[in-house]
Amino acid sequence: MAKLEDLFRRFGDHSDLTMTFYYPKASHIKELNQIKYYDNKAVEDIQRLKNLTDLLEQYRTDLYKRAQQFLTSDYKMRLSLVREVQTWTNKKIYRIEVCKIYDVPNAKPETLISETFAGPERHKAFARFEELKKLYPNIETVKDTDKKFWEK
Repeated sequence: MAKLEDLFRRFGDHSDLTMTFYYPKASHIKELNQIKYYDNKAVEDIQRLKNLTDLLEQYRTDLYKRAQQFLTSDYKMRLSLVREVQTWTNKKIYRIEVCKIYDVPNAKPETLISETFAGPERHKAFARFEELKKLYPNIETVKDTDKKFWEK
């Protein structure tokens, strides 16, 4: 029986599955030895597909376990206000995000709120930041609005 690691052996972090089957119509086969060949080939391909089905069932089990890690883990909330400079236009923007950070290995934070303000509307961004801080008490806050070293 194949193992789930075999599914990811070639690429490591992901798998690319492609199977191609070529079979002529039975009525177009003109020799008995070709009939035997295609019959054996069909048996082998059926077995390959059954093995792949087993691997994908194991994969679904792993996905379920991973989902359980997310659903049962602790998390913390983070509110951030970040000043960004768009390099191609040199325009400033202020991005506010409220994220849920899971205590799970290799987990990306889940963004719950994301708002963007243009540079001239920075006072609105700061006001919204303070409003969200009051809305989510005890939330971790990150405020990065200073000019970057390369802007000075």
